[in-house]
Amino acid sequence: MAIIVNGIGKCGTTLMYNFLSKYHSRGPFITNLSRASSPRLVYKTHSPIPNAPKNSKVLYMFGDVYNTVLSFYNSWVKHGSHGKPNKGILKNMTVENQNGTPFEVKTFDFVKWIDNWYKPHSFPIMFVRYEKMHDNAREIMNFCGLKSQSLSIFPKFKERKTDWKKCTKDQIDKLELFYSEAYDLTNKLPDIKIFR
Repeated sequence: MAIIVNGIGKCGTTLMYNFLSKYHSRGPFITNLSRASSPRLVYKTHSPIPNAPKNSKVLYMFGDVYNTVLSFYNSWVKHGSHGKPNKGILKNMTVENQNGTPFEVKTFDFVKWIDNWYKPHSFPIMFVRYEKMHDNAREIMNFCGLKSQSLSIFPKFKERKTDWKKCTKDQIDKLELFYSEAYDLTNKLPDIKIFR
């Protein structure tokens, strides 16, 4: 069965993709999930559309919305590759407006992503909160076909470099203005949930 690692980005998708690629053959980054049909391959995507084939499993990573926005902005927009701003990468992230910073515009539609994915589909899907994935390592490994492996192989905990609580009051007010609905929604979700 193919494994697809998905999420909005900056929530552990690359970490889990690289980890699972050590134990399953590495597939490409895909934008059309219906192409993830090869068994025993692990794919990575940031797709808002749940069109995975029936012979696949999806590991959906999500995390603290405010920190996700800041992390994405710092990694790709502000610094980009080689220190140059890179707004083009935003096209794959369901962006409503590509101008400005996360403090000036609503960039990500987290609520739409969760609404699309957080329910039963024709394929199994496991939702995992990035900040709590290490507390749920055994369940993640079982879901991904690594039942007999030792927990010692699971990726080491990596502290986020961003912390929205260290932002200025004005920045926090703007994060709340644009993303409070998504923040509240994801905070109500359990740390791990499987739909079969």
